[in-house]
Amino acid sequence: MKNHVLYILIIALFACNKNKKTIKEMKNKIEYGINYEFSVPSELQINNVVIDIDLQQGIFGPEFINQYILKNGEQEVKLKIIHPFIEKGGLIKPENLLKIDDKFEVHKVDTDNDYKIELVKKLNFPKLNQPVAYIEHTWEFEAELPFDLVGWERSEDLSTWDKDKLEEK
Repeated sequence: MKNHVLYILIIALFACNKNKKTIKEMKNKIEYGINYEFSVPSELQINNVVIDIDLQQGIFGPEFINQYILKNGEQEVKLKIIHPFIEKGGLIKPENLLKIDDKFEVHKVDTDNDYKIELVKKLNFPKLNQPVAYIEHTWEFEAELPFDLVGWERSEDLSTWDKDKLEEK
């Protein structure tokens, strides 16, 4: 019995070692990252997936975002900002926006080349004509990766299914 367990462990170790090598070979050499620092209540999304949210203190990056990119081409960044004292009539003024979007950028990081950073896009807010309590804006940037992920774009909303058929499955 002990010999069988030993053989299973040895086979498992070789299988894991082989998989590690394969994963290492497939490792992506380019990482996309987003840099941000918002000390006001905020929500940040990449391709409709929330990557950071804090409706009390604000959100702070940077974050690598390859896991939110399914395929090459146009990607979407959406940011929502709320004035921290909105319930007391607080408003975000145009001059405040200039200060808070200072570090808001998408970068490409080459992990095989000493983490060389290249600016992909600076994300600037559109000009405000008057103070507002809430801002929501969307930007696009182009991403080029050596893979396509199968992910949420092929998913289904189970709440639209017939409840009996869903329970059956």
